[in-house]
Amino acid sequence: MFKSGSRRQFFAGSLASGLGAALFTSLVVENAQASDEKMIPLWKQYYNGSMGIFTGLRDTQAGLIEREMKTALDRIKKGGAIYSQITAGHFPTEETALDRIGNPGVLAFLERNAKEDVYNKLDPNDMIITNTINLNNINAMKRGIRVVGVTVNYYPFSETPPEEGYQIEYEGKILHIEDTVNVTVYSQTPWYNGLVRDPNLNFAIIPGGGFAQAAVYWVTAAELTGLRSLKKRESGSGWAKSYIDKCIEKLLMAGQDRPKFEVVGKKLADLVLRGAKWWVFGASHALVSDAVGVANGPRITRPYKADQVKEGDIV
Repeated sequence: MFKSGSRRQFFAGSLASGLGAALFTSLVVENAQASDEKMIPLWKQYYNGSMGIFTGLRDTQAGLIEREMKTALDRIKKGGAIYSQITAGHFPTEETALDRIGNPGVLAFLERNAKEDVYNKLDPNDMIITNTINLNNINAMKRGIRVVGVTVNYYPFSETPPEEGYQIEYEGKILHIEDTVNVTVYSQTPWYNGLVRDPNLNFAIIPGGGFAQAAVYWVTAAELTGLRSLKKRESGSGWAKSYIDKCIEKLLMAGQDRPKFEVVGKKLADLVLRGAKWWVFGASHALVSDAVGVANGPRITRPYKADQVKEGDIV
């Protein structure tokens, strides 16, 4: 239940947070349980969280990704292929599609629910990078295929409380993603996914899992692409960290407009509360899917339909 007078503030904050998402932002929840006057603005929580994801990936995971991509290159030289199964969630599958502009195509695609017959065709020198719990990955490891896990809120991992996430039982045990892979990349996505806390709600809102998953994919692709570009006897690494540093640089640039988020958010909130519809349009299907479909997002956005937009609406 919203407190009296807080509905406009809630919409303003969540709408502004959604604008931040369009700028490739999201995470870390600064728990604001004090009065509304003392609460950290929602858009600011979202921005701070975004920076937390990227700096966390750079400081704690980039080195692991670099090492795994060197292993991947060795497997490629032996005839193996590297598969991406980063497919859990609204955003990653569309964002990492092989026909997406800019995708170097170094990671083949493996379906989220790929069946045993698909796995049987894989080579022991292959590698799978996955953010799902697929029991076939366990058998794949037994055959020598290397499986690299990526944490996501949908599937339990080491930080997930009991009974949260998909409950998949295997040999009498509820599985965590760490149980089904050789090594785990921690995407910095919290188990509860939402990056923003509002004292009027008992759960976190405005998710960050989508862009965190995509970031791991692109960081991995960048490192593997760099390694494959090396000539014989050349050595090198650092493309993963370089990519993350570029993301941080762009986020800092977006941060220069942070004061505008609050102004624009309040304006959008007023329009929505007066009956305006908020339509989302973009060349990226991933962005539209994430903006309109996630359960703990604004829940007031809808895919753009030119024949339905009316005067006073938001696009």
